[in-house]
Parts: sequence; C-alpha cells; structure tokens
Amino acid sequence: YRLARETLNRGEYRRASQLFGDISQRFPNSVYAADARYWRAFALYRIGGTADLRDALTALQDKGRPYRQASLQADAAALAARIRAALAAQGDPQAREQLGRVASDHSETCDKEDLAVRIEALTSLGQTDPESTTPILRRLLARRDECSTSLRRAALWLLGKRTDPEAMSLVMNTARTDPDTRVRAEALRFLAAM
Repeated sequence: YRLARETLNRGEYRRASQLFGDISQRFPNSVYAADARYWRAFALYRIGGTADLRDALTALQDKGRPYRQASLQADAAALAARIRAALAAQGDPQAREQLGRVASDHSETCDKEDLAVRIEALTSLGQTDPESTTPILRRLLARRDECSTSLRRAALWLLGKRTDPEAMSLVMNTARTDPDTRVRAEALRFLAAM
C-alpha cells in the first residue's frame, strides 16, 4: 500500500492503479483493500481514457469493506461525479444523465458531503452543456431553505458565465428575491459582469 501511494504521488498513475488493484484482488480482507479501490479509481481518473474512466467507476461502485479513512466516503462520491463529468465531456450520454440526476436531486439535506457532490455534478453539467442545466438551475434558485444556500451560489456561478436573456433574468430575479444577503450580493456581482 505504501509503495502504491508513493507511486501515485510521483504521478505514475498507470503503475499506481495496477498496484492498488493488486491489493484489492490479492488481499480483499485487508484493512487497506477499500482505500486501495478508491486510490485505484483516482489513478485511473487521472489517466483519463474512456476505458480507464469506466474502470474507475467500477472500482468505486465495488461494495466491499468500508473505507478505513472516513473522509474517503464523501471523496468517493465527489470523485464519481468528476469521473462521470469526464465521460460526459467525451460524449457519454449515460454519464451525463447520471450527473443530471445527482444535480437535480430534490432532497433538502444539509449534509455537507451530499451538497458538495451535488455542486460537483451541477458544475460538471454546466461545463459540458450549459443550456440544458437551465431547468435545474431555475429549480435550485427557487428554493429558499438555508441548506440550499451553497447550491444557489453554485447555480449563480454557472449562470454568471452565460450572457443569454434567460440566464440574466434568473440572476436578476435572485438578486431581488433571495432571502440570503450573500446570495443576493453575488447575484448583483454577476449581473454587473453579465
């Protein structure tokens, strides 16, 4: 495991993915096996080929032992969103659809990790096909709960990069009506830039 991490830190992603894969296969009961699956997926993501990205998603979806490092649970979900974004950018419609489902999740959770994953998915969708995210962004900006503040700010950031009339209208409405002063201030800043 130490050798695999050192290899990863040196940027030898192909070799690191092989080493981490060996740990998961040869020692499935090891306390490092689950963490090795995460780091294998990360290394494959850094390589970036379509087949490597698909293998990375498979490694993350493997439900063996729980991660030894608790932070990897949230990191794994965010990494899966980044991997799907890379696949969507390469034209994978299924990955794009999965990103859309994550980004448009209607739950009103205040879980920071869940919100971070949704923001990651939303940002990825906005970068691959900005126009298709408009309905999702409209729904997010209509929310008024405290938990969605970070999502509304992310939605503004995506809309602020656009110059179409619909984006400007959404940003203007947010500047007028959002209950959070930080969100309104950010909307005004984006309006000025737009």
